[in-house]
Amino acid sequence: MPVIHAVYENGVFTPTEPVALPDSCEVEFEPRLVGNRPPATPVFLSDPDSSPEDARRLLDEMAAMGSGHALPADWSRADLYDDHD
Repeated sequence: MPVIHAVYENGVFTPTEPVALPDSCEVEFEPRLVGNRPPATPVFLSDPDSSPEDARRLLDEMAAMGSGHALPADWSRADLYDDHD
């Protein structure tokens, strides 16, 4: 099967060209960044009713971005709470 190029946006992989696969078929792949473009900045949680899963997803995205985009080594949740007192 040929390589399928896609763009990941808002939690969805969208092929950049037509794909010869039947609708609703299940596929398996390992995403790999293409070119020299840095990954997009993750979307920050602004919904006050966001779930723990949303926070985990965001932290996973940040971790996948590699060094330079991770939380500082000395960061703690207390930093968030101190900003809102």
